[in-house]
Amino acid sequence: MTDTLLARSVDILRWLDADSDTGFDARLARDRDIGASLPAGDELTRVLGWWEKIGPAADESASAGARVVALARVASVALLGLGLLLGVGLGSVAFAYDGSHPVNVLALLGVLVGVPLLLLLATFVYLLPGRIPGFGAVRDSVATLNPGRWAGAWLDRYAGMKLFAGFSSAGSTFGRWQLLVFSQWFAVGYFVGVALAGLVLVAVSDLAFGWSSTLELETASVYRLFSFLSLPWQSWLPGAVPDLELVAGSRYFRLETEPVSVAEAAALGAWWPIVLMTILVWGLAPRLG
Repeated sequence: MTDTLLARSVDILRWLDADSDTGFDARLARDRDIGASLPAGDELTRVLGWWEKIGPAADESASAGARVVALARVASVALLGLGLLLGVGLGSVAFAYDGSHPVNVLALLGVLVGVPLLLLLATFVYLLPGRIPGFGAVRDSVATLNPGRWAGAWLDRYAGMKLFAGFSSAGSTFGRWQLLVFSQWFAVGYFVGVALAGLVLVAVSDLAFGWSSTLELETASVYRLFSFLSLPWQSWLPGAVPDLELVAGSRYFRLETEPVSVAEAAALGAWWPIVLMTILVWGLAPRLG
């Protein structure tokens, strides 16, 4: 349905641009006659009914709209691949462990999951109507960071329209939602890449995880944080839920120079299911809705 609406949006806007050369009185009379012949309904139904009567016959259309839809699919796959590459790259760096200090789970999840989650919230800000004074500039700034905007700009150039870039255009609302779809494809690739990088490194190396902070965080506070993050899976995957003992024994300070024993390293490795589930549930899952 979305693909059909996108194709029709492109075709209708292109046709209207060409039809603007027709005399105003002739267009007014024609559209009044068509409007009177259409059954009552919502605006979208009536516009599509108008288009069925006035648009080109189906066998004429190797339509621009159909080509834009095909390119939108290509753009979605390209964004998925780009996100996958970015996720694998950043995940490989974030999970890197040289044996001197454990991988800091607070920094790891803050960068790999927390920042994208904030960007997701910013994307929803981007979708809000721009009727608040001064809000349009903020929304434009947010949109610049959206990878879907790049794909939208590419399609706009191809179609010769402003479906995705122009907030004042007729297609702006539709365009904003389509940009959300594009950004979701990118994010799905990113989190799949991060999860794959983590799984591979867990499988081929002896990762140790811990937590450290310059802030005066208490062990109980960190335990409550991860207990909250584990709520979605704690009833059916208890092995991926941290206990207070694990959290208390995982804190480290970089000034410490004593080597970690084999037993301690094995215990710190117990963090990996918690880290992976946090990435999948709090990172990937919101992008699949």
